[in-house]
Amino acid sequence: MTELKLFTDSTSDLTHEECREMGIEMIPLSINFSDKSYLDKINITSEKLLEIIDSTGDLARSASPSPVAFAEAFAPYVEKNIPVLCICLASSLSSTYSNAVIAAQSFPDGAVTVIDSNTVAGLLGALVRACYVMQKNDEPVEKIIEDYGITDALIINN
Repeated sequence: MTELKLFTDSTSDLTHEECREMGIEMIPLSINFSDKSYLDKINITSEKLLEIIDSTGDLARSASPSPVAFAEAFAPYVEKNIPVLCICLASSLSSTYSNAVIAAQSFPDGAVTVIDSNTVAGLLGALVRACYVMQKNDEPVEKIIEDYGITDALIINN
């Protein structure tokens, strides 16, 4: 298997079990209500989210992971010289991609690649799964990035 650490965010519709089986790390977005904040898929489920909305009428707002959250997640792999590939939800919908890029810029050139998937949810999850299959099949990191970099995506490879 190609040495590569895959990251995505919690909008990818991947389950914890899928992430664990594939060795993918999921960075959670925050889900915020007027009186409380949760980490998506960590301490709130979709069902709980709907329960809160139904019972309070309070609409949830999401917040992107911070650059620090991304940097802290990437650092152990960069320190071991393991290439990092982070595939984020569409930059047109969230600052998640931008925050991952900020984090990537704090590491040496070529250590972290961040891809704007230009999508969300099931399609983002499918893209991450496809990268995992290529990794499992010993495709080189460059080919994984090239094949799934999505032609109009912005790719940061510092």
